[in-house]
Amino acid sequence: MNKITNVEIDQTLLPYNSTSRYIKVSGDNDAVFTLEIKKSDGKYYDFTTNTFTTAYTSRNKLTNVRVDGRYQTSITFPTVSSTETYTITVYALPGFDTEFSDFFPNKIFYQTEVSQAGVGTITFSGDIEALPMTGTPALGSSTGSVDAKYLRNSRKTVNLLTTISTNKATADAGFLINAQPSPDDFYWATTETVDGTTTSSTTVVVDDLSNLVEGMDLVYKTGTTPAAANTKIVAIDIDTKTLTLSVANSLTNNDV
Repeated sequence: MNKITNVEIDQTLLPYNSTSRYIKVSGDNDAVFTLEIKKSDGKYYDFTTNTFTTAYTSRNKLTNVRVDGRYQTSITFPTVSSTETYTITVYALPGFDTEFSDFFPNKIFYQTEVSQAGVGTITFSGDIEALPMTGTPALGSSTGSVDAKYLRNSRKTVNLLTTISTNKATADAGFLINAQPSPDDFYWATTETVDGTTTSSTTVVVDDLSNLVEGMDLVYKTGTTPAAANTKIVAIDIDTKTLTLSVANSLTNNDV
């Protein structure tokens, strides 16, 4: 009787985006098996198109494969939005005088599973009730694979889409795995409308104080026109909606 002695596949959690993994089957040269992969949504892997399909056809089984010592094939797992599980089944074929070795609990088939992480959202918020402001700072959220990691030293994101800014780089964001976040790791941006024209003044009245706090930078005074260098909000008068700036600026009524 020909024996299948080992079935290998990396069972670490798959990222949410498309990834390939090898399945390796080892055993006697004349051992013959069939391979089938089922997704938790009921679809089966098509070994011709390398996709998962709803309709079940002969292409959804890799049949009558000779081991020849060790056989391997690459499986492409798709991009997903929610958590998925893939059931991988290898059938030994008695008609070809093949069974699994005594290492396996079943002589006829072997099953294992690989899970895939879906897209998750982590919402960031700040505890700044003591600061003179109104509204809640819009720190935003980070959306991506639930096993996402951010490598600070290499400046590289892994499996992470994001809607916030981290380390003051709008497209370079994620979770720090080599350090706890510091206050400089996060910032939020907001726009306010100027109420009244000013000329080289360190004070300005705005229509709304929502999401403003002392210490914030004034980056643009309108559109993409930069404010004076190193301009910060140093004081906020809530009653009059007046901001005191560290550097004098000339601002125009209704500028945003």
